[in-house]
Order: sequence, then structure tokens, then C-alpha cells
Amino acid sequence: MQNKLNTYIGFAIKSGSVVFGQDNVFKQKNAPLVLVEEGASFGTINKLKAKFKNVYVLNDFASVNLKGKVVAIKNSELANKCIEIICENKGANTIE
Repeated sequence: MQNKLNTYIGFAIKSGSVVFGQDNVFKQKNAPLVLVEEGASFGTINKLKAKFKNVYVLNDFASVNLKGKVVAIKNSELANKCIEIICENKGANTIE
């Protein structure tokens, strides 16, 4: 899973479709996918889940070249592909 996910996150970064940083993410009106680094505070995760539909805690930000503790993928197609990969790995229909 990690390699496929890394590939699509890399595409999102290269296309300029990633917002880095908690404050910048909260300024977004809509983000199809928000990734949070494992270890982020419970309060931060809950606030993100209250605002955005798809919030996923990722255990290894460094391996996918993500900066900060919170990022949003703005491109719907790339976000949906990442969600699909996450769900496939979890054997679930949603990333919750």
C-alpha cells in the first residue's frame, strides 16, 4: 500500500495540489482528503474530522516527503485514488 499511496501523494505534490500545515489546511473551504501525521493531538484530529469528510492518520509522513503534521490534497481525482488505496489496505469502504 505504502508505495502506491506514496506515488499518488507525489503526483499531488508535483501538481501543486497539496496544502501544507495545519493553519493553511483549516483555511481551505473544501479538501477531499486530509492526511495527519501519527502523533498529532487528539484535539487537532477531532477538529479536522469536524470540518473535513476524509481525514486519515498516516504513520510515516517522512517516507512520502510531507512537511508538517497536517496536509490536504485538493485535487479530487488524486484524493479519491489515495482514499481508494487506503480503503483497499484496510479492507473497508471508508477511511474512518
